[in-house]
Amino acid sequence: MTKWLLVFFLLHTGFVTLAQQTVFRVDSLPPATGILLDKGWKFHAGDNQNWARPDFKDSQWETINPVKDIMSLKQLDNVPIFWLRLHLNVDSTLRGKTVALSVKQTGASQFFLNGELISKVGHISTIPAEVRGYDPMGEPIALPFSMTPDQFLCVRFAKADLFLIQQFYFENPVLQLKIATIESSLRVYNRSHHINSTGLYLGYFKAGVFLLFAFLHLWLYSYYSAQKSNLYFSIWSFLTAITYSVSAITFHINDLAIRNTISLIFAPLYPVILFIYFHAFLHLFKVKKGTWYTFIVVFFVVSLPMMFRPYQWGWVPGVVGMSGLVTVEICRVTWQAYKKGDKAALIITLGEATYVVLLTLSIVLLNLPSYNAIVTNTLYNIGILAPPFAIIYYLATQFEHNRKSLQQKLVEVQQLSQEKEQTLLGQNAELKAALLQGQTLERQRVAADLHDNLGTTLTALRWTLESMDKSKLTSVEKTVLATIDQQMSQAYTDVRLLSHNLLPNELAKQGLAAALRIMVDKLNRNTPVRFRLSGADTLPRLDRQTEFELYSICLELLNNTVKHAWATQCFINITLTNDALQLTVGDNGTGLQNHQKEGQGLHNVASRVDALRGTWTIETESGVRHQIIVPLRTPAHVLSQT
Repeated sequence: MTKWLLVFFLLHTGFVTLAQQTVFRVDSLPPATGILLDKGWKFHAGDNQNWARPDFKDSQWETINPVKDIMSLKQLDNVPIFWLRLHLNVDSTLRGKTVALSVKQTGASQFFLNGELISKVGHISTIPAEVRGYDPMGEPIALPFSMTPDQFLCVRFAKADLFLIQQFYFENPVLQLKIATIESSLRVYNRSHHINSTGLYLGYFKAGVFLLFAFLHLWLYSYYSAQKSNLYFSIWSFLTAITYSVSAITFHINDLAIRNTISLIFAPLYPVILFIYFHAFLHLFKVKKGTWYTFIVVFFVVSLPMMFRPYQWGWVPGVVGMSGLVTVEICRVTWQAYKKGDKAALIITLGEATYVVLLTLSIVLLNLPSYNAIVTNTLYNIGILAPPFAIIYYLATQFEHNRKSLQQKLVEVQQLSQEKEQTLLGQNAELKAALLQGQTLERQRVAADLHDNLGTTLTALRWTLESMDKSKLTSVEKTVLATIDQQMSQAYTDVRLLSHNLLPNELAKQGLAAALRIMVDKLNRNTPVRFRLSGADTLPRLDRQTEFELYSICLELLNNTVKHAWATQCFINITLTNDALQLTVGDNGTGLQNHQKEGQGLHNVASRVDALRGTWTIETESGVRHQIIVPLRTPAHVLSQT
């Protein structure tokens, strides 16, 4: 008999314990955290409105923890719609009061309290494609407790027809409910909303920073397209900016279909961004593609589909694995560059190290029971922005180094150019001197030939004519003889004048002014034209070439006046300025005829003006007026240039 009593006692105790385990007691509501409803839930697949009744017997239902990820609960496989029931035992201090029930879910639901519908979240349908999932993200709904101690919270739940993925460590809970006071729940929700808004603004800020980096690198690439790394950095920055913008917006999207579509589109983007980032450094530091590069490429290709499946850990290779491999390789490359003398590469190594340390620290702080969101977000954002700022600093340092190097090379090129120019000027001066010497010798030879040969011949002819017996000549013959004698005398005078003017000794010994004076005096004595020279008194000695060319120009123009102008007056005026000499030659003759404009004499004048780098203008009103302006070249000028 005693044994049977003992068995009955044990069975009764077990049933009581089981009954206590299926009842969730709500004794009080902590003001800070509230109560998470994660125990005592019963589950049954299917759909029946009677399951919301408080007197329904659910002892045969399965137990379930709806706080878990929806993909990790095998009970929900191939179950489009189901019910959840929770038996609450409410303390007397809470009976008859309305409290808040904050909701996070991955699907659509209807909430019943003691058989009465109290809220709908999303759109439920027995057809999975018509289910519209909605996640309130902790937004509270009213939960009016009755006066009875035992109360039943029932949930009709429909799964949305979505291809869910897990990004990072963010899970997709089936149903996460918290009971709290209305004031506490609103305070927690508003604080969470404020944190999400702050995260939204920080996301926009980071997106703006990376977008600025993208345009900066794109400008650098357009400026110097040979540096392919700037193109890769621009693409990396642009995709990163898009990712931060979208991820910031995603945290504010309640519609599960929209949020999940965005996640599916941008899930593979993270390893792609890391791979582009890796390629940018390969081009920046001109790293040869070897075994390690092949391994990272294979790892990248394999990690792309794994961003979707396996569900719980598939994202780890694409995010953690790729990030680790790329970071290690970048640190290795930049450290080797630093050891080879590229001191600025160390800043990139430090930037990557800062990223790893601060990101790890923020993840550790995030998983603590109580953490400071401001500190955690600050550390995280500093770590995220450390690498791009390090890259900008490195590129700025390289740009400054290249600028100084190019400037130094430009100085060297300018020095070589100046040396070459000095050499060419020296050679040019030598050529001009040789040319002038050759022209001088040739003029001396021509002048000597005219004086010695032609002058002697003319003199012999005059002597022959004078030796003739004029008494035997008729009067006509005497007249002809006198004419011939006069022409012979004029020819002899012209030859002597020409031979002297070709290269007068005064030009080499006393300069251009003296040579012009003597030439004008001789022309006034031997021609009917009256010549006037002005401005010669202030004319200093010029370099030999300038004096020679100007004298030759005057000789040519004055000869045209005597031979072709039918002028009675002619003037030569010389005017000096600070750096130029103006020569004006004019007469009151008939001007230039068409055949004279094409004559060899004027062509010679034009060539000599060009040789002096001067200008020449002609005016033909009331005679002719030649104005020639050439740079002032004294021997001091020439010496300073050579």
